Amino acid sequence: VESRTKALESMNSKLETAIAQAEQANQLKSRFLANMSHEIRTPLTAIMGFTEQLLHSEKATNDKHHLGTILRNSKHLLELINNILDLSKIEAGKMELIVDAFESSTFNEEITSQFEHQAQEKNLHFTTSDSYKGIIYSDKDRLAQVVRNLISNALKFTTDGTISFDIKPADNDRINISVSDTGIGISDDKLSLIHISEPTRLLSIS
Repeated sequence: VESRTKALESMNSKLETAIAQAEQANQLKSRFLANMSHEIRTPLTAIMGFTEQLLHSEKATNDKHHLGTILRNSKHLLELINNILDLSKIEAGKMELIVDAFESSTFNEEITSQFEHQAQEKNLHFTTSDSYKGIIYSDKDRLAQVVRNLISNALKFTTDGTISFDIKPADNDRINISVSDTGIGISDDKLSLIHISEPTRLLSIS
């Protein structure tokens, strides 16, 4: 019995050491991801800034198509970096939601301008609607991140037809934001894994 007890104590000690090492490695990984994300964002932001300046220059008439491509892809890369940064924040327990007020029409326009050209390049019809036309109270960056990910997936898996982005009023001071497409869709057994629920308060504009 004594030998078994010592063996169990030794095993528990090794297990505790392994858990501590794993936690330390996870913290180091999160710290690395956060630092790398910030380091990459700095030059990328500069590229986007200079590209936008050139796009607004009268001398850029013949180069606007190429500059537009650079800017779109830079923004897409920035989104990917932000996703990595958010993951590191979640793992470190430092993710915070910042609730702000913004117009649904402005939100609609920003999303549309980002994906309209990408849809055209794939010969897809990209439609948007905003029958709510009011003020949204939410974390705009996080909400936009969810919508962008949904539309990006729609673009990836839709080869023909239409992608739609809609903002509609719902019951109990909520709104319904939806992304639909004519792509291959998601199997029923996977739908339950991606349900997203974000409480969002509203204030209508008369």
